[in-house]
Order: sequence, then C-alpha cells, then structure tokens
Amino acid sequence: MDIQIDRVIMDEAQIQAAVKKVAAEIRRDYAGKRPVMVPIMKGAIVFTADLLRELSDIEFDFDYVDVSSYAHGASTGELKVEVNVRKDITNRDVILIDEVIDTGLTIDFLIKEFTKLGASSVKTVVAVDKKAGRKIEIEADYVGADVPNEYLLGYGMDLDGSHRFLPQIVAIKA
Repeated sequence: MDIQIDRVIMDEAQIQAAVKKVAAEIRRDYAGKRPVMVPIMKGAIVFTADLLRELSDIEFDFDYVDVSSYAHGASTGELKVEVNVRKDITNRDVILIDEVIDTGLTIDFLIKEFTKLGASSVKTVVAVDKKAGRKIEIEADYVGADVPNEYLLGYGMDLDGSHRFLPQIVAIKA
C-alpha cells in the first residue's frame, strides 16, 4: 500500500493542547462524579491514553467497546460490535471516547445502545471533528479540534491498520 502524506493537519503540540482543553471541560462538568470512560476501539486508543492521563486527578471507571463501520478506507455504514462493555452502566454517567467523529453513525448508534442499557447520561468526547462528513445530524459534547473532510491518518486514525500510531494527524493524497 503506497500512502503519500499530503500535509500535517495537527502536530503533537496542537494535539496535546486539544487534549488539555477537553480534559479541563470534562473535569469541570464531572466534578464530584465518577463517570465510566468508554473508548471506542481501536481508533480511540491513543487519544484515550492521553486523555485519561490528563484526567488522572479525577475518579472514573473504565471499560471499552470495539465497533467498526470501516472497511478498506471507507465507511460501510454497517456497524459491527466486536466487544461490548462488561461493566454495569445502569444509572451511570458514560463518556464515549473516540478519535474522530465523521459520519456520526457510530457515536449515534452507541449513544442509543448505552441509553437502552440504562445509563443516566451518555456524553461524547472526540479528538477531532469532521463536520462536513456527517450522514446524520449529531454533535460531540467535547471536541478537541475541527478538521477538514479529508482522509486523515495518525493519532488513532488508520488505513487498513496502517499509520495509526503517527504522533501527528496528517492528510493523505487522494
């Protein structure tokens, strides 16, 4: 696979500033509470690690889900839940963590699922938001930064598993 990077969208310093920004908002909104942090794997792994380290001064519980709607670089629109939470979330505040909100389908699906499971609230935090990619009307509750509607790699975003762990977010040439 020959991937050509076009340009850097966010460098490491910009990413860390975005993480600090959303962490401060979560810390403010969940003071005195103990939310359940639930990253959407695999993409959210890098952002989750940075975010939860930044939030190490507050109490929270942790679980994860593995949901996929992408195959070979494109959203299929069909969601497949690989792993679901094991923690009882009845009457709990849940914060879904993802690296990017694009079509909105995954976040919307999971908000509905966690609500059905009895969560008292379900909020979303994303490292980056591709507003122009939406297929449904939905907004994340906490957003690190807005990014262009291009194919992005790095900081959890990948193309068939490639480039997920780049320390910056890059756009690739079409």
